Amino acid sequence: MKKTGSEISDPHRKNAKASEGGDISMHLAETAWRVAVPFFVLSLGGIKLDELLGAEPMFTVAGVFAALAAVTVVVYRYVEQHFPGTIKRRRS
Repeated sequence: MKKTGSEISDPHRKNAKASEGGDISMHLAETAWRVAVPFFVLSLGGIKLDELLGAEPMFTVAGVFAALAAVTVVVYRYVEQHFPGTIKRRRS
């Protein structure tokens, strides 16, 4: 059964893959927001704590590392949800 254009480019449809003709720009835009918000919030939070407590650059560095960890989790979950089978898990 051939898919119609509206079925392929629906950004809210789960498992829409770029190889199926999914709208990759919607995935990129959504991922960009999911990355930018935690990164800026945690980084700026670290900067403000440093200014408040006078502990430069301790909290700024901690905020950046916390942001990197949060962004890694966000991107991992997004890829796992929208592109199943992309991430291979090792069996132990």
